[in-house]
Amino acid sequence: MKRSGWVMGITGVQLLLALSLVGITIYLFTLVRLPDAAVFLSPIAMLYLAAVYGLWKEKLWGWWLGFLLNVGVAGALLYNVIDEGWRNSDAEDIVLPFVFVALLVLFAIPAVRGHYWGRGDSKEDVLAIHEKHA
Repeated sequence: MKRSGWVMGITGVQLLLALSLVGITIYLFTLVRLPDAAVFLSPIAMLYLAAVYGLWKEKLWGWWLGFLLNVGVAGALLYNVIDEGWRNSDAEDIVLPFVFVALLVLFAIPAVRGHYWGRGDSKEDVLAIHEKHA
């Protein structure tokens, strides 16, 4: 099945997140000498890499893994903002959770969701079905 721009976009964003987390993990472990933080982030980075692999191979488990990882990160970041209080949070602390919420919206777009769930909700699939039955 041909990948739409939405599918390629979400896969690319997930890849950027995964590579960023791997880079931060290496930075924390080698340069800053914070192995505890690196040990905490490394499994999350590996899970993001696994999600990217699943998304690239067009597997439903890759979609679920990426979706659930983003739910977890968005939830943790939102909890942090609520726990610290709105008045004690910086602009970055408030904006970052909504970036991950936006990623969840991208995962739920019918073209992306339908691509991985096999329902054929993408524009090309709808046109192909229409031409087939016409």
